[in-house]
Amino acid sequence: DAAIFRDYLRVLRRFMPQYQLAGLWKGTYPNHGEELIRVRYDGDTLFATKVTGDEHVPAGETTFRADLTTPYQEPAAVEAVEEDLVGVRVEVVSVGSDGTSQQREVERYQGEGRIAARGFQHAHYVPGQLFLMDNDVIGFLWLQLGTFVVFNRVQDGPDEMIERRAVDA
Repeated sequence: DAAIFRDYLRVLRRFMPQYQLAGLWKGTYPNHGEELIRVRYDGDTLFATKVTGDEHVPAGETTFRADLTTPYQEPAAVEAVEEDLVGVRVEVVSVGSDGTSQQREVERYQGEGRIAARGFQHAHYVPGQLFLMDNDVIGFLWLQLGTFVVFNRVQDGPDEMIERRAVDA
């Protein structure tokens, strides 16, 4: 029975927003400019791989990854290690057509962002968070750096359509 329900959950999972992100995304990295990433899944882990890279993290390397099993919950009492949260606060705000703004809660997931010195030297992961802001907008926060990059979905071409169908199968 457990195996049957596990299989049902796998099928249903693909309809959840956090599992609808496969494909190409475009974001602007500080000091590097606009770059493309490709999002893919391995089980419950989302991987974002650089399509266009830079002198720190080149094309073909993972720029961040996130565990999608459980949404991040802000601790009741912030007991985080100070170095992880120094000066970092992310607020998502929706602005209406009349110019009014409203703060929104968004789903977040624990993750790790890749950082490296020039030439991909000393590459390692630091704590981070994935933000699901909209169907076509995500963000990733490299906590220790205080760097937040917003990514917008790139229109699917033939390769991405095939990739999505493979994920759905």
